[in-house]
Amino acid sequence: MRHPLSAILIVKNEEANIARCLQSIDFADEVVIVDTGSSDRTPDICRSMGCRVYTVEWQGFGPAKQKALAKTRYDWILSIDADEEVSPELRREILETLESPRATAYRLCRVSRYLGRTIRFSGWQNDNPIRLFEKGSCSFNANIVHEAVICPGTAGQLRKILRHYPYPTIAVHMAKIDLYTTLGARTLYLAGKRATPVRALAGGIGRFFKTYFFRLGFLDGREGLALALTAAWSVTLKYLKLWETGQRDASTQPLSITRQLMENDIKLYALSTCIHCKNAKEFLEKCGVEYECVYVDELQGDERQKMVEEIKKINPKLSFPTVIVNGTIIVGFKKDQITEALKQS
Repeated sequence: MRHPLSAILIVKNEEANIARCLQSIDFADEVVIVDTGSSDRTPDICRSMGCRVYTVEWQGFGPAKQKALAKTRYDWILSIDADEEVSPELRREILETLESPRATAYRLCRVSRYLGRTIRFSGWQNDNPIRLFEKGSCSFNANIVHEAVICPGTAGQLRKILRHYPYPTIAVHMAKIDLYTTLGARTLYLAGKRATPVRALAGGIGRFFKTYFFRLGFLDGREGLALALTAAWSVTLKYLKLWETGQRDASTQPLSITRQLMENDIKLYALSTCIHCKNAKEFLEKCGVEYECVYVDELQGDERQKMVEEIKKINPKLSFPTVIVNGTIIVGFKKDQITEALKQS
C-alpha cells in the first residue's frame, strides 16, 4: 500500500506560478500552504484548488518550512516551491517510491530555465535538493535563507525531472537578488563577518569567472552570460550591504528605539541592540534603565539563550515575557527589574 503524501509550500505573491505548481502535485493526499503575506490572489487560488492555507508572519525560509511541516497530517512530505513543477514522469516515480521506500529521504533532479532557456551548465547542472522525506526522520534547519532538509544517513536519488522556473525575466531576478542579498548580508553580519567595497568587487569578479568559465556557463549561450553577470552582481551586492551594515552600526548609538508596542498592558520598546556586548552586565547597561524591554533579534539561537542565562545569574528573579511581532523576537524586562539587577551586579 502506498504511503499517503503531504505536500508543503511557502508562498508570497505567487499568483503567476501557483496554479501550474498545484496542478502538478494533485496526486498528493493533502497540500499545506504557508502564506507569508501575499497581497495578490495567491491564497484565494490555493483555497480554490483544495489546499489548506495558513498565514504566518515572516521569520525566514527555514522557520516558515518548519511551520508548514508542523501542519501536515501524514508522515511522508513533498516540499516544493511555487516556481517548480513536478513532471508527469517524476509524479509516477514518486508514487512508485512511496509504495516501498528504501530510504528516509530522496533527492530530486531539478532542471531550471533562465529567461526561457534550459540551463545545462553554469553550476546549475548538479542541482539535486532533498525534497521527498519522512517527517519523523528529517526536518528543516532554521536558516533565514537557503533552508535545507536535515536527515540522517544517505538520501536516495530519484531520476525524473523537477522543472524549475525561477527567473522568467531580469526584473524578477533582480527583485529576488535584492531580497536574498539582504538576508545573506544580515546572516554574515550576525556571524561576525565584515566586508569592504574592494572585497565586494573582488567577490563579484571571482563569481563571474567561476560561473562563466570554470562552471562552463559559456556553453549556455547568451543566457549563460546573463546568468554569470547577475551571479556576479548578487555577490557584489551582498558584500556591499554587509559593508553598509557595519558602517551604519559603527556610526550610530548602540541602542535606538524602532517601534513602540503594547502587549499584556506592559509598554514594550523594540530596541536595536549592540551585538558586541561581551557580558550580561554590559548588555543591561547599554539598555539603560528607562526602557522596559530589549530587542534581541540580532542575538541568534544559542547566543540569545546564553545571554538570557547570564542575565538570570545576575538576578534569578528577572522574568522574561516574550512576544513575536513581525517576525521579531522581543524579550522583555520590566524597568524595576533591570534597575535591581544593575544594583546587585
